[in-house]
Amino acid sequence: MEFMTGILAALDLTPQDCPMIVVGTLLLYMLYRALSTKLFKPMLEHIERREEATTGVLQTAAQMRQKGEALQLRHNEALFQARVEANQQKNEILTAAKERAAAIIAAAEASAAVELKGGRAAIQEQVSAAQSRAESEAVDLAERLASRVNSQLGAQ
Repeated sequence: MEFMTGILAALDLTPQDCPMIVVGTLLLYMLYRALSTKLFKPMLEHIERREEATTGVLQTAAQMRQKGEALQLRHNEALFQARVEANQQKNEILTAAKERAAAIIAAAEASAAVELKGGRAAIQEQVSAAQSRAESEAVDLAERLASRVNSQLGAQ
């Protein structure tokens, strides 16, 4: 007991303080147990549930982001492919239009050539007819002139 009294004196405690320390420790332990079941445990469970939910949401968000990026990549590829196909169709349409225009121009040139040939033939016929008429008129005129000159010479 002297040993205990020496320790108490070193800590500046009295012998009545020992039971109070034991009672205080018990009360503190009972308070800890009560708070642990009523406050700490539910609070820790709530924090864990919240952390799990947050982690789950973050994982879901990461997965959704990856899916979104994959969808965007597929969309961009599909859009690029559609543009390529549209350009090919445009080029095919332009090629067909150029071929059709060339055919129409060739047909028009052929038609114009036929009409030109016909027009030249008609002009040539008219020129030949005019030359024939001019020759026949010249011959008639020369004959009339010759007959007048002859008649005037014969009358003298």
